Amino acid sequence: MRAMLRRKIAQIGARPGAFYVIVLAMVAVAQAANFVAFQNRGTWAEAVLPTYTHVIALVLGTIFLFRAVQLVGALIWANVYGGTPLPAPYLRTQSKLPMVTVQIPVRNEPLEVARTAIDAAFDLDYPPDRLEIQVIDNSDGPEFTKAIKEYLTRKSDDISTIAQAPFVSFLHRDGTKGFKAGNLNLGRAQARGEYFLILDADSTVPPATLLQALPYFEDTELGFLQLRVDPTNEEENIVTRAAAVTIRARYMTMRVRDTQGIVQFDGHNGIFRGEALDAVGGWAEEVSEDLVTSVRIILAGYRSRFADLPSGELLPAQFTELYRQRRRWAHGTVDFLKKEGLGILRSSRLRWFQKLDLFYASINILVEAFIWVMLFSFAPLPAMTFLEIVILFSLLPTFLSSRLGVIGTIKRQFALIFVISAILPALAQGALKGISAGKSNFTVTKKNNFTRMGLVDLIKTYAFSIITAFVFLIVAALLAPSVAKYFNSYLPGTIIMGSSFIAPIVLNYWTSKRR
Repeated sequence: MRAMLRRKIAQIGARPGAFYVIVLAMVAVAQAANFVAFQNRGTWAEAVLPTYTHVIALVLGTIFLFRAVQLVGALIWANVYGGTPLPAPYLRTQSKLPMVTVQIPVRNEPLEVARTAIDAAFDLDYPPDRLEIQVIDNSDGPEFTKAIKEYLTRKSDDISTIAQAPFVSFLHRDGTKGFKAGNLNLGRAQARGEYFLILDADSTVPPATLLQALPYFEDTELGFLQLRVDPTNEEENIVTRAAAVTIRARYMTMRVRDTQGIVQFDGHNGIFRGEALDAVGGWAEEVSEDLVTSVRIILAGYRSRFADLPSGELLPAQFTELYRQRRRWAHGTVDFLKKEGLGILRSSRLRWFQKLDLFYASINILVEAFIWVMLFSFAPLPAMTFLEIVILFSLLPTFLSSRLGVIGTIKRQFALIFVISAILPALAQGALKGISAGKSNFTVTKKNNFTRMGLVDLIKTYAFSIITAFVFLIVAALLAPSVAKYFNSYLPGTIIMGSSFIAPIVLNYWTSKRR
């Protein structure tokens, strides 16, 4: 009976879009029950989904419920259906292996970080005459450029004494025009490869990566392949442990999106077909070059895939860097939706469930920014409703994506709430900047920076968070008729907005001392 049920689920799972049909059906049933209960003024509405107004119950509530069902469904789907099996890897000795260019864009990266990706590139188990390694640098000072260039030369010289070395080049450009995409396009103009493996300075990939991943491209319509990215410094401190939860949940859903939605490029640890990049004029020189370029490739008629092959990255270990990174993500996402949203809706190449998946993945960061920080902080929200929202939106991904046991997962959840809630103002700030067409000053996220900030610098960095929290406290004090009403309606917002300026100060000293 169990085997028959598993086969039946697998048959359903093989149908494109089946996952989102089920998700939407479950959301529709739950919201219909919620609406009926709300109309009858019964308590059932609170049991089905937190309700505050018709708008929250039927619009915002749908977003929360959709996310909850998507996460639960992704866990079940990935374990029962299992996803698409990996193709047979190439043999290193077989003839006609394609030429591959490994691109490593760097900017103001210390050698101790940059050597991570350089070492991984040189360690690839791939014929050296079929491999090219490019390091493309636009650092501000010679102290970065010289050290990396000399290390690259030493690596190349050492290998050439043992066996034939791959093609190695160090390219430099001045300024930040085009952001990271400017570096990639500079390298692409001089590259020899048919395919491009994109690594960040802190990326790691196993030696067998190319031999395992390139067979996917026997599908001539495949434009790019995203590898699974695992945090390599997850246990470093509270910041990395919290960020790792969100990363793991993302790649859990990516396994499902491989067949049931759209796979987007995450900016590193992915392989691109050169022809696909040519078809869209190269990398989009924008803040979110990864998101924009990958979607343009899909709209140009190519497919995207997710390969459940391991690779690694460093997570920001200092809260300030995580804050700036997420702010940039929010800005880039808004900019992407403004420029590409209409084209996605009009595209005849995408099916309805692919558009749904792509838009939801894109607006998810905006949902966090505006619903949490703006609406749920400034609108009086009952404490029990807030607790249910936390469970749906925050606690659920932790339990589903971690394998730490109940106690370990609960401890990780406290870290997640403390760190992530303090990042929400950054998302709002980035989104508002994107809406207002504000110019972005692209800065590289420092992964090994533990320099303790002074109080003045802290205030400057988190000015938006502090001002938002101050306005909230004033509004809440004026609107609450009593202390009891305040604790029932405004305590959740106080917790969130309090984290926005308490957490940066605490984490600034905590992570510095733990180095």
